[in-house]
Amino acid sequence: MTSVVGAANVGGADGKTGLERIQSWVSWGVGTSGGPSAGRGNAGNDAEIDWEALLRHQNSANDELCSDNGRLRAEVERLRVEERGAAAV
Repeated sequence: MTSVVGAANVGGADGKTGLERIQSWVSWGVGTSGGPSAGRGNAGNDAEIDWEALLRHQNSANDELCSDNGRLRAEVERLRVEERGAAAV
C-alpha cells in the first residue's frame, strides 16, 4: 500500500509529481501559474506563502462571482416574465 506522502511523489504521465499537480491546481485557482512560488519572489520557499490569505482572497472572489451570477439569473427571469406577458397580449 502506498502512503499519502509516497503517492505525492509518484510521477505521472506528464512527469509531475502529485504534489506538483496539486500546487498547479491551487495556483490556477489563485490566478498564478507555475506553482505556489511563481511571481512571488520567494525562490520556491513554500513556507513563506500565506495560504490562508490566498484562500480568503479566492473565497472572496468566488463570493463576488456568485453574487453576480445571482443578480444575472434574477434579471434573466425578470426578462422571461416580461416576454411571456408580452406574448400573452
